Amino acid sequence: MEGNQTQQELAGYLSALFYHHDRLALPGIGTFELSPQPALVDQVQGEMTPPTRHIVFNTGQMLDDGLLLAHISEHSDLGIEEARQWLARATEEIKTTLDAQEMVTLPGVGRLYRDYEKRIKFLTDHTNFRLDTFGLLPVQAEAIGRATPVATPPPPSPPPSPAATVSARPGLAASISDWFQRNLAWIALLSVLIIAFAVYFIFIRPRTIPTPDPTVDLPTERLNTPPTREDADATTSDDPEDLEDATEDAATDEGPDTEAPTLAPDEHTALIAVGLFSETNNAERLVEKLARAGFNPVTRAEGRYTRVGIAIRYTEDATLRSELRTIQRDWEDSAFIMEIDGVREE
Repeated sequence: MEGNQTQQELAGYLSALFYHHDRLALPGIGTFELSPQPALVDQVQGEMTPPTRHIVFNTGQMLDDGLLLAHISEHSDLGIEEARQWLARATEEIKTTLDAQEMVTLPGVGRLYRDYEKRIKFLTDHTNFRLDTFGLLPVQAEAIGRATPVATPPPPSPPPSPAATVSARPGLAASISDWFQRNLAWIALLSVLIIAFAVYFIFIRPRTIPTPDPTVDLPTERLNTPPTREDADATTSDDPEDLEDATEDAATDEGPDTEAPTLAPDEHTALIAVGLFSETNNAERLVEKLARAGFNPVTRAEGRYTRVGIAIRYTEDATLRSELRTIQRDWEDSAFIMEIDGVREE
């Protein structure tokens, strides 16, 4: 009887704390954890329960939070030390009962027991410890049956009589014949136009495939004009690793040279290589940008690649080196002097 009395008193203390706390430790045994649970509808039983708080017992949380001890000392005639001794006796009685494979009943809270694996389990009494819905009872809420109206199929239409079918056919044929007679001229004209267009596009229209001109001829006064950096990042080659292969092919396969042919007696020409492309479109875009920047661009076929360069006319070697540094700075840092006076530089 003393054990039952102790469990009843302990259950009262726990119940009072459950309304205000989400976690409550039972020292040396585990921790009660409470979480919100929405309203439930049991369609089988036809019952709806209000929102409540679901309780689980976590044996992995053994740390004493001190809430239960403080509450016992405050709401009983026991001092703090006496309350600690009382709580220790109560928890020890619970452990002894559980070790004896007996169930510990906490009225209004639930029951503790050990399963076949010696683990402590908790069965809740389903008491509503949620303050805003406390006191609400389950409500009978049976599903409302609604009869689904059955669509009435429309009555079948009577089949047409053979006489009406026979009489309708001559009328339809007559209307089609009248329409063709009224629009015969337009139909013939449309047919002639369609045939004429077909003959033109198939047999007469010339098929020309435009070929882009890879070179750009510029006036002499635009040569060697310092560029404004405009999309300089587009001057890079398609694949730098193919430069060596393309250079080897250049000795046996060179395209037309677009350098300026007329020179003063003291003038020299040089070709500064700027880019090497496997795609013709990329080479053409670079040629256009170099031309807009004031350079004299030159293209040459080197094997399966297209070399893009800049033709330079100069009288002093310092001028050529200055132009090379400008091109390396503003267009392509790997630019190099490819030819001087038509002789390839090694």
